[in-house]
Amino acid sequence: MRTCVQLLLLCGWLGSIWLPAALGQAEGNNPPTVSIIRWEVYRPNPPASRTPDYIPQPPGNPPVYDEVRDGGDRSVVTGSGSDSDGAFLHEERDRVLVTFRIEDADWLTQQQDQEEVDEGAYLRVRALTWPWRQAVGTPSREPPNIPPVPDMTDDFFGPPYSDEGYKPNPGETSVDVQFEFRVPEFNGNNQARLRGQIDWDVRWVLIVDVSNEETPPETEQGGLEGVTSDEMAFVAMGSPGLSAPNAPPFADAGPDRTVPVNTTVVLDGSRTFDAYNVGFDVGDVDIYEKDLLTFTWEWISGPARVDPVPEDPNDPTNPRATVIFDDDETGVYVYRLLVDDNVNALPSTDSVTLTVVESLPAQNPPVAVIAGPANAVPVGAIITLYGDEDPAGNTLSYDPDGDDLSYRWQQTNELGGPLSPDELQNAFQPLSGLTEPRSTWQALTPGTFYFRLLVDDGSFRASTTFSVEVIETATSGAASQEPPEGELAYSSSESGRGHQGNQEALPGLCGSGLALPLLVVPSALFLMRRRIH
Repeated sequence: MRTCVQLLLLCGWLGSIWLPAALGQAEGNNPPTVSIIRWEVYRPNPPASRTPDYIPQPPGNPPVYDEVRDGGDRSVVTGSGSDSDGAFLHEERDRVLVTFRIEDADWLTQQQDQEEVDEGAYLRVRALTWPWRQAVGTPSREPPNIPPVPDMTDDFFGPPYSDEGYKPNPGETSVDVQFEFRVPEFNGNNQARLRGQIDWDVRWVLIVDVSNEETPPETEQGGLEGVTSDEMAFVAMGSPGLSAPNAPPFADAGPDRTVPVNTTVVLDGSRTFDAYNVGFDVGDVDIYEKDLLTFTWEWISGPARVDPVPEDPNDPTNPRATVIFDDDETGVYVYRLLVDDNVNALPSTDSVTLTVVESLPAQNPPVAVIAGPANAVPVGAIITLYGDEDPAGNTLSYDPDGDDLSYRWQQTNELGGPLSPDELQNAFQPLSGLTEPRSTWQALTPGTFYFRLLVDDGSFRASTTFSVEVIETATSGAASQEPPEGELAYSSSESGRGHQGNQEALPGLCGSGLALPLLVVPSALFLMRRRIH
């Protein structure tokens, strides 16, 4: 009996030593929690220009929105404006001040025991793009390249000038932390908003994480151990004060023409230029922002009233219309094109003159002629191919009817076809003049290389080819100079003049479908509409 009492006393004494320690260890394993308790929005007034360094700072202006979230209850203190979800509709460059509340059960225990808080808390604040199609469920496109929200970080952080994390003041059991960020600028508007399906352009979700460790360990599932979170979605639209003015389109009714009677003439306004649509396929319904151009053709004057007929009467965005002149309707007719971008108050206009005659005179195709090096050239040499006249002043390509010619140079294989990618890497390098009467090229590797010149008089095309032999020499790399007249060779689409000549008169520039592809062209430069900076 005495032995049992001694054992019980011993167990009680050991319990008095280990139990508090065990309880303390359990209490110290409680992770902190974080919640968003306030959301304030500040806006420049008047709207700022697009200067990257301008940041409206609270409390310079009163908040346009101030929402208090305490214990799950929400109350808007100031401000107005909401989207369909009841959230405030931010604008680009809005400055948002968020207040987070950090709590930790271990802090409460230590304060009750009048102990100093020995563990801090670290925050991480992120804003992830939330595609609107996930929120609404309708497929479409958002503005491309939605920018990240500035001031966000993927790293956990504590208070400045401290490496111990956030801790409550003596006698307190929570910490309130303010975090400030700016709604970024984005280029363009959401197509769904333009269609009236939603009233915002971009949607993010702000996620705040908290941990007792500045670098939390990863779990086996790829998450972070001991991290709790809170989140809040927010939306934004483009700021009207930062939008560039929408310039009117430049209507283009096409060139004046002479046509015979009993001919269906297509009036085509598709070359109309609208700077607001540059860089986009205006026929693509999924581009995020565009002007919707509508076209109207009307008869202005002529010996008889011959009204144009829209190509598609049910589609005002179709830029084409047709007119047919009968035998007794010769004369000069003027038609006007009106282009409305549905933004500017007045449409843009342009006119075209059609001269209707009994019949058109016969048209003759042009003649294409090339003059170039008669002898082999060394690797690295720069050569000039002539299409209008040679250095001696002799006329080369010409049009029998005296029409002006346009020129286009290509590099081909031996059969006149396109070069493969491997062949292009070893081909001549075009230096200038691919659409000029004279073209300059540089030889890159030895071999025999083939060139084609296409000349166009507006109704017909003709072409001829020319070959150049490139050889390795002891002085390869020296640029060749203008060759003497006697060292030029000629090729022509006329027979009996030079070598490699061929006749390729191609009737019908409009709608012929016989346009030859360019095989070597410089890199295209695409204009993208940008917002004012």
